[in-house]
Amino acid sequence: MTSLASGVKSWMGRGLVATRLHQAAIRERGIVVAFHRVEDELPEDGLTRSSRDFERFCRFFKTHFDVTTLDDVVTRLEQKKSIAGTVAITFDD
Repeated sequence: MTSLASGVKSWMGRGLVATRLHQAAIRERGIVVAFHRVEDELPEDGLTRSSRDFERFCRFFKTHFDVTTLDDVVTRLEQKKSIAGTVAITFDD
């Protein structure tokens, strides 16, 4: 992803949160965020994030969502409980 596209997505995301429109966008939904790797020795790309960038994501999630585990999300769904406002952070390997 180009830095321009990344910057635009970041700006739009901040705008959604600042105006609280993100709540309308997710309504009763939860979010699962998948990271591939956190690595400071490789350049950032669509699969790699620096530890600094990952920490920023985590602070954002903690501020705006109920951070939980993927197991908890699955359990809630199985029990027909709400997952509204939750986020689970996963890694694909």
